Amino acid sequence: MLRLLGRAEARASQTQSRHQQSAHYPAPVTKPFLNSILRAVGMPEIESVERISADAALPGGVECKTPRLDVVVLTDDGRLIDLEAQRRRVDAPSKLLFYAAKLLVENTPKGREGDYGSAPQVVAVMLLEGSVLFPEEGRFLTACHMGWDFGDGRLSAGPDRIVLVLAELDKVRERYNGGGGMDEVLADESLAWLYMLAGGYEDPEEMGMMAESFPTMEEFAARYGVAVGDPDLKRKYDAWWQAEMEYNSAISYARREGVGLSIKRLREAGMADAADFLERASS
Repeated sequence: MLRLLGRAEARASQTQSRHQQSAHYPAPVTKPFLNSILRAVGMPEIESVERISADAALPGGVECKTPRLDVVVLTDDGRLIDLEAQRRRVDAPSKLLFYAAKLLVENTPKGREGDYGSAPQVVAVMLLEGSVLFPEEGRFLTACHMGWDFGDGRLSAGPDRIVLVLAELDKVRERYNGGGGMDEVLADESLAWLYMLAGGYEDPEEMGMMAESFPTMEEFAARYGVAVGDPDLKRKYDAWWQAEMEYNSAISYARREGVGLSIKRLREAGMADAADFLERASS
């Protein structure tokens, strides 16, 4: 659902920017969703959105997962907010840092050596699904800021150019899916959004309560059909899932074949030790 709303608003944003002088785009769903996340981790909210861009889908699938940036929002104050979805915890923090650093480098003005103060702030938000990174922590949202360590227990805030934010959806699902704790969900907009993304949309009564408490979620429901049984939404999800499975399978096959071929060629060249090392490392 996140990709559907991000890409749909990206298309609308691009259409508006071509036909209107004002670049501001209302982003009726993405903006309030991100603001609920930013507010929860103590960061300034988005006043207005200049542009939303989203990665194109891979050939052969609808809205499928790609290894590139998912949804990027440029705010009126020059911040760049990257919104990512990840299904596995493996390398999740490193992946998030890589995306943030990539955005920072690509959007820092070039030309004047040493003029790094004009670099934008990049906030990278990851929705982690299917695994938990910090199982011992009760928080669903965790922010990572850079800081200076003086070695005696004192920490001071460092450069704020990169901020990482992690949302662990499985924690929300484990604690709330099943009917308990709705009072907590309805009292916290960021938790309500995460609960909805973690499967809360499947209960029409609960979805109705969340939409009543937070009108922006009602906008999401109206625009993107969170109702169970929406055939178009199900078709797109099924196509995305099939495309991701095929993509991952192709990558795994290529890696296995490549390693096997390398081992074979090393042995043919009389480099048995190197072949044995590579075989052990890949097993």
